[in-house]
Amino acid sequence: MDRRDPTPSGATEGRPGDGFRRRFSGLSRPAGVRHIARARLIAAILLGLALFVALFAGGSRGLAGIRAWLHGQDTYQIRFDEIELTPKPPPWIQSGARGILESVQRDGHWNRPISLLDPAEPENLYRSFALDSPWVERVVRVEPRFPRQLTVELRYREPVAYVSWKDPTENYVIDGDAVILPLDDLDRTATGPLPRIVTQTETKSSGPPNEVPRPYERKPGYPWKSPPDEADRPNSTAVAKSGSMSPQLGAARMAALLRTHREDADKIAPTILMIFPDEGRGIFLSTADGTTILWGEAPGDERPGSHDAATKWRFLQEWVSRQGTLSLSRPDFLIFGRHGLRPNSEPDSPAPAR
Repeated sequence: MDRRDPTPSGATEGRPGDGFRRRFSGLSRPAGVRHIARARLIAAILLGLALFVALFAGGSRGLAGIRAWLHGQDTYQIRFDEIELTPKPPPWIQSGARGILESVQRDGHWNRPISLLDPAEPENLYRSFALDSPWVERVVRVEPRFPRQLTVELRYREPVAYVSWKDPTENYVIDGDAVILPLDDLDRTATGPLPRIVTQTETKSSGPPNEVPRPYERKPGYPWKSPPDEADRPNSTAVAKSGSMSPQLGAARMAALLRTHREDADKIAPTILMIFPDEGRGIFLSTADGTTILWGEAPGDERPGSHDAATKWRFLQEWVSRQGTLSLSRPDFLIFGRHGLRPNSEPDSPAPAR
């Protein structure tokens, strides 16, 4: 007789695992309860997202508030008159750094402190210094330095010539780009002697005299130009539509060339006292003893095949080394030939033997 083990107490018949499910059936939740839990989970996730967005937005406003607070701290702000200009203004600017800063502050409407933390301030200052001071030729850089320093590096305009007409109220000093400089802020002792640009010359006929046009905008910081097409700022140079320099700019460039040679040992530049811009033939120069030199095209505006300014200056030096002075005894004027300076009445000489 087969012996069978008794069925364990609590065991149930049916599919395997049915007893396990029944045993832990108390831990499971009805379907309705499961739906409520899922809804609560979704609500919790949505609430978390809403809290994250709120915190992010609040954090952005908080960061903006912190940034504004930092910008407003005295540690990171300077007054406009505390800006350091480098290099220091040259001696011919009578008001010095103070005058330049006052001009830029006034015309640029800088009626507030400058924040060293504001990334837009250097560009704003760059634009103001470039446009609002007649003494500034170019802004090199604007450099904030912490904790409380701001440096602006500039290139200053240098006076090179006087310009005048018969009307005594129309007298100007210009730089090498023909930009009008402020006479009331010019220390004339610091500039040294300046050549005069002659604006009116008599003609051989009975007609009216030749006259270089007066400046269209007669204000410091504006270029000496003719009306009306090029009278607007910024300070662009006066160039004619054809591409060649205007007589005004040509005369200014000639004066700038003389300024670069004023310390030369040959002493040629100081003897040239007047510059005559002639729209037809170019530039004439006049020396202290009345000698006239037809220079021709302005420096930097030479036609192809013509002598450049450096070559012409060498011809002047060679004439002085031969004659002892830049003068001509007979009533004639000097011109540049193929191989050197010569009187206008003499034929062009061949190249000297080497």
